[in-house]
Amino acid sequence: MFSADICKAGEAAPYTKDAYVRIEKAVKDHKRPGPCDSATPIEKQKAAIEMFREIFRLAGYDFDATIRKVAHDVKNNPDKVPRDSENVATMIVILMSYIKSHCEYEHVNCLEFFDYQTSESIKWLWGNTEFKP
Repeated sequence: MFSADICKAGEAAPYTKDAYVRIEKAVKDHKRPGPCDSATPIEKQKAAIEMFREIFRLAGYDFDATIRKVAHDVKNNPDKVPRDSENVATMIVILMSYIKSHCEYEHVNCLEFFDYQTSESIKWLWGNTEFKP
C-alpha cells in the first residue's frame, strides 16, 4: 500500500470503479490460510469476517465503516447508491447475504463479531435489501 492508502484505511470505500477494482485486487492478493478442520463454527465464521476486514484494509478501506455507509445511504439517500453490479454497495449487500447464510447454517450469531452500530446496519440490510438468502 502507498502511504496515502494507509490514511484511508479507517474510511468507508467510496462508490467508485477505482475502489471496486482495489477491493477485487485485494481479494486476489490476499493470502488465505489453509482449512482448519479443528476450528469450531464460531471460530470459522469469525475468521471469515476477519478475512473480509483484512481484504478491505489491503485495499485501503474499513470494512465495518463501509457496511455502515452502505446501509445509511441505501436507507436515507438511495439515489446516491449506484445501481450497476460492479460497485462497492452491491459487493457489501452480497457479502452480508453470504455472512447471514453461512452463520445461519452454522447456528452462529455473527452479529456479535461487530460493534453495535455496524450490527444494526447489517440487520437493516438483511431486512431491507433484495439479496436475501
